Amino acid sequence: MREWVFIIFSVSLAGGMINLLARDTASEKYIKFLCGAVCLLTVISPLKQIILSFEGVAETEISDEISLPDGNEYIKRQTEEELKEYIRKYLLTEGIICTDICIEITVTDTETVIGGISVYVSQKDLPKATRLLDGMAEVISDG
Repeated sequence: MREWVFIIFSVSLAGGMINLLARDTASEKYIKFLCGAVCLLTVISPLKQIILSFEGVAETEISDEISLPDGNEYIKRQTEEELKEYIRKYLLTEGIICTDICIEITVTDTETVIGGISVYVSQKDLPKATRLLDGMAEVISDG
């Protein structure tokens, strides 16, 4: 960094001195161009070192095929995650903690079908959880 500043300062100073000594307005633009070119080369010189450092990097083979997840599988996972989170939060508002939730989901090109939901809770919370989930199922089936 110090070298940059020193070179740019020196080139600017030398260009100014040459311009004063020449006193020729026709050569002024050439002197400015030359000084500007030297300053530009000074500023971009670190790029040369960066480019040369990549020569030692081994080339890796890039496959033409890109593996993308199946659209239906993606929809299935997203639906399952969001539904599990919704059920967990819904039961947690009533103080019920789920140990596990299993959801059967079938996704086709036109629809997503939820075949069944199994919610695992402690034995003491079972009656309350059953009542809450039955109420939730009624709301969903009506809407």
